[in-house]
Amino acid sequence: MKFNRENREHLTCALTGEALRPELLDENSMVYKIMADRVSIYSGLAVLVLGTVQPQTIQGLKDHEPIFQKNDNLSDEEKKAGQAKRLRESNELLGGIIFGVTEQDRADAAFALRELHRKIRGHLADGTKYHAWQPEVWGHAWAGIFKGMIDAYGAFRGFKTPVERDEALLGFVEFGKIFGVKGVPDNWEEFDPYWQRFVDGAVVDGTIRQIASLVQNGYFQTTFVRRLKQGKFRGALKLLVSLPVLRLIRVGAIATFPVELDEQLKIKRTIVDKIERKLHQFIWALIPLSLTSKSSPNSFKRRSEKGHLPIWKQRLSRENLLKTREELRERTRTVAASGYCQVK
Repeated sequence: MKFNRENREHLTCALTGEALRPELLDENSMVYKIMADRVSIYSGLAVLVLGTVQPQTIQGLKDHEPIFQKNDNLSDEEKKAGQAKRLRESNELLGGIIFGVTEQDRADAAFALRELHRKIRGHLADGTKYHAWQPEVWGHAWAGIFKGMIDAYGAFRGFKTPVERDEALLGFVEFGKIFGVKGVPDNWEEFDPYWQRFVDGAVVDGTIRQIASLVQNGYFQTTFVRRLKQGKFRGALKLLVSLPVLRLIRVGAIATFPVELDEQLKIKRTIVDKIERKLHQFIWALIPLSLTSKSSPNSFKRRSEKGHLPIWKQRLSRENLLKTREELRERTRTVAASGYCQVK
């Protein structure tokens, strides 16, 4: 049975068309509070890394993300700029589903987030087919993203009660249904072993290390010296100025990355990391919740008032995504008519 979900994608399950539980996603929910608070900046690198440590997602990056395709000729600055752009777009899509200024914005953002992954398909090195929407791949990717958000909020803002943390997990699982995620446990008793299996099976290759290189031990010193030796004095100065941001990113990574991945990510936790984390926790304890708890929704509102066109009205508009969908279907029909069994 097919459901007409157009303009209701942010309110219904992508797989069944059933209505979601609005109380788990509205402005009084823990999902809203976590994503709205400025403290979410600490989960930025976790969103990029933990959502992609599977063979299928790594291959998807290599096959479909321009920044990871033939990037040997790109400078470090260009690589980092591409990764930052990818994170901004991901945040805009996820945030748009919850904080979009209009109902249409939220529906379009939900449609775009699911639909843009339709083309993320291909073959692993052993010939196995992969697709972003495969249930386990889709579920683990989403778990990797929201677990980082929950951990960052817990580390620096803090849950008042265990019930709030329970609601956060339940809400993010409900959120995932919007773009077709299934199979992720919605209680910690079942989620913890699910997460541990995900961590134990995580794959870290050069692509993931490139994403996480900002927080590797010695990154600043090595990069700073290299730029000086290459005569890139402006680049060295920019790196020096960005040092506080780099340290903040590392603090967030240390708080959200599983320790089991440290060796593969070339991260060694130090006493300085512990001191910095305590310092950040102390600072956040002094910042009134009222000052940062509406950061994201206010940002969406301000950008809209200034005429900013979100990504779901540009490259990922319904028109463009529906066109891509039809092109993929036409390729499938053409290949089937030719007697082949796979689309290359």
